[in-house]
Amino acid sequence: MGSRDFVSERRLRLDDEFVEALLNAAGWVASKETADRARAACMTDSCRKRVDSARQSLQPPIKVALDPVLSGYAMVGAVIVRGRKQFESKIAQFPKGTVFDLGTKSPDNAYRKARFDEARKIVEGAGLKLNTDEHR
Repeated sequence: MGSRDFVSERRLRLDDEFVEALLNAAGWVASKETADRARAACMTDSCRKRVDSARQSLQPPIKVALDPVLSGYAMVGAVIVRGRKQFESKIAQFPKGTVFDLGTKSPDNAYRKARFDEARKIVEGAGLKLNTDEHR
């Protein structure tokens, strides 16, 4: 691989890494304007697709997965949070009135029911709303 190819490949990786850090960070919630600016700065289709995916994950109701695969505490949209305190912090970053979807309202075991109840209390305690769709 020539040095020009290496530099080009590195720029493309930085493109994706920048977008990942900007849109899926645990420390803040990216605004629509931030996502628009990030997409405009993308150099690749891959980067633009990542921005589009991140935008989609931030459309209400925000999906919360309480049993994420990657050994986190939960996923809020596309962001993995690693513990209860980080979950509380992430939830608090959303504007008042944001609607969240915690998944099933009928957890199938005591552990999942406790996790669901804990997440519900955190969301409601932050002045946010839960999806009330009963068709799940």
